[in-house]
Amino acid sequence: MSQIAQTVKRVALNTFAEVQAQGDCNVLDINLFTRKVQSNIIVSQLVGSEYLKPKLSYRDLSTGEESRLDVGQHLGRMIDDIMVRLTGNPLLAVNSEYFAEKEIFAVDKHFIHNVRVMREFLRQVVTDKKKLADPDASDMVSLLLKEEVSYSDAEQIVDDLIVLFIAGQATVQNTTTNLIAMICHNPEELKRMRACVDPFMAEVQDNIMEKMTMDAVDELEYVKLAYMEAMRMEAPVSITMTSCMNKDTKVCGIDMREGDAFWVGIQYAHNDLEQWKQPALFKPDRFDSTSEWFKRPDGGKRSPFAYTPFLGGTRVCLGKTFAEVTLRLTIPLWYHCFDFELAEPEQQKKRPFVQVGATKSTVIPVRMTTRNKVADLSNFQLD
Repeated sequence: MSQIAQTVKRVALNTFAEVQAQGDCNVLDINLFTRKVQSNIIVSQLVGSEYLKPKLSYRDLSTGEESRLDVGQHLGRMIDDIMVRLTGNPLLAVNSEYFAEKEIFAVDKHFIHNVRVMREFLRQVVTDKKKLADPDASDMVSLLLKEEVSYSDAEQIVDDLIVLFIAGQATVQNTTTNLIAMICHNPEELKRMRACVDPFMAEVQDNIMEKMTMDAVDELEYVKLAYMEAMRMEAPVSITMTSCMNKDTKVCGIDMREGDAFWVGIQYAHNDLEQWKQPALFKPDRFDSTSEWFKRPDGGKRSPFAYTPFLGGTRVCLGKTFAEVTLRLTIPLWYHCFDFELAEPEQQKKRPFVQVGATKSTVIPVRMTTRNKVADLSNFQLD
């Protein structure tokens, strides 16, 4: 876990420094920038920071236009492209398993090209890491090979890498984007964030890599409350993947048979009027057990299932721990390094948000003004 924390800090600070080098005030699409930061973090963690620079062939699903994207960008775009392909090929809704590798429409051809490029790249990474056998390497591929985890072939490792990327990237990226937008719309909450983060960062900023430990950031209570409320208001994934009943049962008067498929509507649960007071409001105190906002509207105790951004039990999200660790480490760094202001007048009036599963990426221009420069970039260079 300490190695993960070091990678998260190093990559985030390096990426922040690149923006600060462009000027003290920059207008960026915060959705794309949070994707870049988190993609760099997760790629470094999964395969190693040496794989941040290679460019891979990517075809736009709508036009077929080919470009070269780095690994993190490529994987991030492919997460968006899943929904583009689903809406572009209605046959997938009939039988996704049968049509998954069929090139029926142009969107299928381009999507499958991108999949093959990525899988071939990851296969080569596994092959290279296996030959290198570096005993000091801490990336996920090296650890899997070192521990001799039972994999029948490289394809299974590739499968797990892609799942881990999706689980560890989308949740953090979307939550960070939404939290920044929410706090832009809530000046009083910005004051609370500053009151929490600024004194802490003043103590560690002379040596962030050594002093900003997991134990230290765990004491930043408001940071936890804020990102939990951001995930409540806009669940990173609004509806879960399919689950099935393993026996006949009755749920709220509805007979469910063994094998029946169902989905969990996370976004609906997170905004249930019986469980949450004024759910449209951004109130981090909902997760403070000493606050009145912690209770249901009728004063009772909330259901433990009212808040499930990662689900739970055997179906809990694989990226849960990584996502929480990353959010606790990066949110203080975001607010230490930058001030944020929504640049689009319409978005200043109506809060924008992002979610996994959208058929079109939301553009959120944000004016990012440097508060504190990354002191010495050489301290945070990637290997």
